[in-house]
Amino acid sequence: MDEDVGSEHSLLTTNDFSPIDIGSFVHDCAPYPVDSSSSGLIHLSDGFMSDVSDVSDETKVYQAALVRENTDSLISNETSVSKYEHQAAPSLISENSDSLISNETSGSKCEHQAAPSLISENSVSENFHTSEERFPVISCLLNDQDKEIEVDDDQAPFDFSFLQDDVPLYQDAPITFHESLVSILTLVLTFKLSGVCLQSILQLIQLHLPKCNNKFKTSLHFFKEYFFNLQSPKEFEYYCSVCFSQFSSGSSCPKNCPQSSTCYLIKIPVLDQLKTLFRREGFFGKLNFVNTHIPGQFKDIYDGEVYQDHVKKGFLGNQSSLSLQWYTDGVALYNSTNFSVWLTYLTINELPYNQRFKKENVLVPVIWCGSTKPPGNLIMNSMHPELKVLSLGVNYDIHGTDSKKIKFFVVNGTADLPAKAMMLNMKESNGAESCQKCEQPGEPRVNFSGVRIFPYQPVMTLRTNENYLKYSKEAHSTGKPVVGVKGISTLSMIVMDVIRGTAIDPMHLIGGVAKKLTSLLLCTKLESKKWSIASHLDTLDKRLLSIKSPAHIMRGPRSLREIAYWKMSEHQHWLVEFAVPVLYQILPRRYFLHFCSLVAAIQLLSSDVVSEEDIQNAEKLLHVFVSQMADFYNVNVLTMNFHVLLHIPQVVRDLGPMWVYTCFPLEDLNGIVLNLVHGTRWADRQIATSVQTCLGLPNIVKQMKDSEPKNFCIHLMNRRKFSNNAVVDNSVIIGDKSIVSTIPHDVQTLLDENNIRLSKAYELKSVKQGKFIYVSQKANLSKCKDSTVAVYRDENTLNVGVIQTFYQGYTCYCSNACTCESHIYVLVNTAFKKESFPTLIPGIVVPNIHEYALTNEAKLFPCTSLLGSCVLININKKNFISMPLNSKERE
Repeated sequence: MDEDVGSEHSLLTTNDFSPIDIGSFVHDCAPYPVDSSSSGLIHLSDGFMSDVSDVSDETKVYQAALVRENTDSLISNETSVSKYEHQAAPSLISENSDSLISNETSGSKCEHQAAPSLISENSVSENFHTSEERFPVISCLLNDQDKEIEVDDDQAPFDFSFLQDDVPLYQDAPITFHESLVSILTLVLTFKLSGVCLQSILQLIQLHLPKCNNKFKTSLHFFKEYFFNLQSPKEFEYYCSVCFSQFSSGSSCPKNCPQSSTCYLIKIPVLDQLKTLFRREGFFGKLNFVNTHIPGQFKDIYDGEVYQDHVKKGFLGNQSSLSLQWYTDGVALYNSTNFSVWLTYLTINELPYNQRFKKENVLVPVIWCGSTKPPGNLIMNSMHPELKVLSLGVNYDIHGTDSKKIKFFVVNGTADLPAKAMMLNMKESNGAESCQKCEQPGEPRVNFSGVRIFPYQPVMTLRTNENYLKYSKEAHSTGKPVVGVKGISTLSMIVMDVIRGTAIDPMHLIGGVAKKLTSLLLCTKLESKKWSIASHLDTLDKRLLSIKSPAHIMRGPRSLREIAYWKMSEHQHWLVEFAVPVLYQILPRRYFLHFCSLVAAIQLLSSDVVSEEDIQNAEKLLHVFVSQMADFYNVNVLTMNFHVLLHIPQVVRDLGPMWVYTCFPLEDLNGIVLNLVHGTRWADRQIATSVQTCLGLPNIVKQMKDSEPKNFCIHLMNRRKFSNNAVVDNSVIIGDKSIVSTIPHDVQTLLDENNIRLSKAYELKSVKQGKFIYVSQKANLSKCKDSTVAVYRDENTLNVGVIQTFYQGYTCYCSNACTCESHIYVLVNTAFKKESFPTLIPGIVVPNIHEYALTNEAKLFPCTSLLGSCVLININKKNFISMPLNSKERE
């Protein structure tokens, strides 16, 4: 069977290290603001103490101790290099240090390796300064979807001085030059138009304009440069792709490394981005500085033990502190080139979940682009100075009120396995002791070079922040990995507890496990195995393709024959919503119970609210699932993805439900950003400005004067379905409504039973609440979607029903349509639960999927009782209903 094969990054050379003053090191690299004397004694600075006057002495002592733990070693970046990669990591530079820290790199075919400073006196930057108030983050560089548009590189820079004032596009024009270009830009971004299309649009507009005194330009290069020069300051740095030596723009590697190419590191000030957010109307009011915590219930990151530790120490849980989550990932621009982009994001945890990952609320401090992946320490060290300033507190101008001093602390983060290994400076998942949560060594898979398996162990030695820092110091001293740690990570100087604060990404985990397990069951080469169901593929496909998914599931079921081409979201829906009914009575019972154990655990840990009992049950299920993999299938299946399933329950305790730190929302942002980048020419400028364009367009539109062009841009940006629909009881009314001349007798009886008196009523077809769309059976005309089945709360129990219709009821006696108070009621035919799917643990069943009997018994209740749209799966005249995983995650 197929296995992922990779190289083990574990070879390190031993180098001599320069000494470094521990006092200056502490000052520069501590995760929270401190001061240190030349003797190495650590003190809290006066400035920081004044900032936290409301913090207890115990907290201050804790902070000093924390710094000692994190700085009881010298810093060195260590990057191991496989035979396929030539990489060397630059050293970390202390601002006050008298000496540089030596660089440690692994053996490579390339002999040209260096340890350049990340913050060099000779570093070259390109800053494009503008007014702080005007267009803080906005620009656009677009090229054709398939090839770059050729322009003259040698032409002189454009003179924009004639456009400093709001000059009309032409004499007596009703639109200014600036309004014209912003409107075009908004159109391009809304409809994701290519550079070739934009060029044609510019030429077409020119044909409609008068020739006299016309300031419009058809040059695509001019269009790009206009927005490029309106963006906030940013800094470009240039590095060798082999040794990571830094050099100036237009130069090449000073070490003359063979096969060297230029990599770009782009720094966009986080402080400028935050100031823009706080100046935005309504932003500050969305922040939840203080959140109610109920012990034993995990509703968001605020309930996790890591966040609560910060609250107990006085860093969070007050009116002047907020927290950040980091995320990074590399994305290849094209399949035909190794040129990739690494975007690092910061999101604000205290925003509501539905606002947290909106592109206008996401911060992008660092972008790396080039032919090789960056050293993790290089990325984080470029962010560290500014994050240190943010942790001290900065005064922000708040829209509509006085300025406020707010501190920001990075408390958690996530990435896929390779990116986490890079950021933590650890071995990748094919290396010994490479698990980022425990110290299990694993073992090489026989006859499969570069593949490591992790046989089940009931008791694991868990990693702690203290041991991680200890191993980092030892690795620094010896030049060799220690328990999987290759050296000190800058991330540990930014995050208080980098081990517990680094999550396991559910997106790649669930997708990887689901794909591997399903591929095993369907592999035609393994048909002789007693668990193989490859011979039933036609039946499975028939069952799967008969499912009409609800509207909130964007992609409907696809054939299992195409599983190699499924998206991660499709694997997740298959595992937690479709697979159990589809595999029912086809997969042999013991294997079916084993499969159900995994599904049940994921559902328990992904719900809106996870209880301690849910975590304990999921823990049992995952241990029995992983422990039986070797007996049921083959020990060689137990790669890292299966092993880390054992750690997910503790991650939920530390950071909250699985949806809190999934990579789905930010992976989607990657796609939006890179849609504007085509070709590797001017890659640094394209990517930097594409990021700022996607995230910052609302700000430039907001700065426009009230006008028709501004209204046009706002309309395009808010171009969403149902944006103008009426909202009643937090439900958006979809479609036409019709007056009910006479309320049916059975409905009137239900109204009377609920003491509801209506003077008039309208019948509705569909409503939308949050991410869910509910459709009545009367209006359900879709051939591929079915949103008529819903789960609802009836007192303290969850029930399921098929929606017959909706009524919008009034108590007024207005003869015509009015704006008087009204409420929406749902009429359903109830369903009662018949059977549940068991697991390998007696007494624990799959919580979200059951067999139901549909009835004609009607029930009427307020629309606010609806909790989610369900999947109805009819197999062999049995009705299985799968309830949604949670109400938070969106595709």
